[in-house]
Amino acid sequence: SVDNIGRHLLGFESIGQHKAHAVTNYLQQYRPDRTVTAYCKYLQQLETEKINEASAIFVCTGDVMSEKWLIDKMDEGNINKPAFLLWLEPYGISGIMIYVNPDDKDSIRRLKGKAADSFLDYCLIKREEYDNREKLTRRDVGCNGSYALYSANDVTMFLSAVFPIIDQLLDKPTNSCCHRWVGNVDIATAKNIELVSSSSLSKGMVQSLSV
Repeated sequence: SVDNIGRHLLGFESIGQHKAHAVTNYLQQYRPDRTVTAYCKYLQQLETEKINEASAIFVCTGDVMSEKWLIDKMDEGNINKPAFLLWLEPYGISGIMIYVNPDDKDSIRRLKGKAADSFLDYCLIKREEYDNREKLTRRDVGCNGSYALYSANDVTMFLSAVFPIIDQLLDKPTNSCCHRWVGNVDIATAKNIELVSSSSLSKGMVQSLSV
């Protein structure tokens, strides 16, 4: 809908389309040599055999239930492909990327506990701040849900920072790990949003966190 335009990749030409189909059209426009298939379902509605056909799994929808389901299936051994969970914190204050190696069972079990807590241990914003959702989100008139504020520029900066790490992990897998990109920490200061740590932070740096 129109209220999505300001915070998504797609433009006015995609209004009224399901996002999965619209992104498929976008990708095929720029890479017509590639076959792109849209599945308008939650991840947990797909057959695990279909998921295991992929080289890797990228989950960037912000749907915690899908992330929990994925990690559970990896723990059970039903999904055997590497997974990347990515999201931006409100205002683009930080971006988090969790890499899950399907062979790293100890880390997967620890991540199951982290998922139950919405992975708040990896966020740069203090967990107490998330108790006040109105402070960190916005709801447009006519919009059914609330959403976190950040710009397309924040998305580009975050992905640009973690892409070399993703590329390396796909080429040479390691144990599961987490990387946190530092974004608009100046906005956190301006809006009195408390951070886990505010010392030695500079925009664009990438921190390594244990899982």
